[in-house]
Amino acid sequence: MIRLRCQRQMRRRERPFCWNDLRDALWCSAGLHGVGLFALTLLMLARPVAEAFGPLDTTIGWADATHDESTTLIDTTILETQDEPSDPIDDIVPVSSESVADLPVPREPPSADSGMWSELTDRRSLAGGGAGELTVTLMWQTGCDLDLHLFGPGGSHGYFRQRETIIGRLDVDCNARQVVPRPVENFCSGQVLDGEYRIQVQRYLQRNGGQPVQFTVGVQVLGEQRLFTGELDGEREITVATFRVRGRQVFWSGSR
Repeated sequence: MIRLRCQRQMRRRERPFCWNDLRDALWCSAGLHGVGLFALTLLMLARPVAEAFGPLDTTIGWADATHDESTTLIDTTILETQDEPSDPIDDIVPVSSESVADLPVPREPPSADSGMWSELTDRRSLAGGGAGELTVTLMWQTGCDLDLHLFGPGGSHGYFRQRETIIGRLDVDCNARQVVPRPVENFCSGQVLDGEYRIQVQRYLQRNGGQPVQFTVGVQVLGEQRLFTGELDGEREITVATFRVRGRQVFWSGSR
């Protein structure tokens, strides 16, 4: 047995030197040195970073032992919501929620000028216009052809192409063919139906070289009288007034 071991040792000593053995030894040594240097570098870098931030605070951010007043703290307090006072304008109830866009305010506030009413009445009478529970009269001063449109309940629309409607009759239409010195248009009804009404003025034919046309609209409904003045400039038509009749009472646009 002893003799066999000696023979094996002699054979190992007699083995020739191989370059592969040296290469493997160098790679192994380099790998061990690389791992050691990497671990040492991590330890050296981690220390100043930890010292700069200080110990970790579990609330928000890093706690700093050298904290001063210039450091901004984050306030996480949830403020309670406060009810804002309601705007009284928001409490106004429109005439109709389905046609709010069709309820413009008149160009100018209604007027009670007795002189204008007298002129409207004279022109209407001379032209043969009638009057009733609902009377809408339009007058202007130029040779242009202005048209009066009245929209009412049930989709009714009274104007020069549809003079007879359920809401009344257009009985005067001036300047359509022949120009008159005191033009006027008139719409009247013997009985007012409940519902919404919209008065519109349209410039059908222009005879003044494109100049603005001023007009006046007088409205008489259930004994109440209102005057509206306006001007057609670049636009072809404008809505003058909107009102609602309910239970023999009149509610104008914007009123309750």
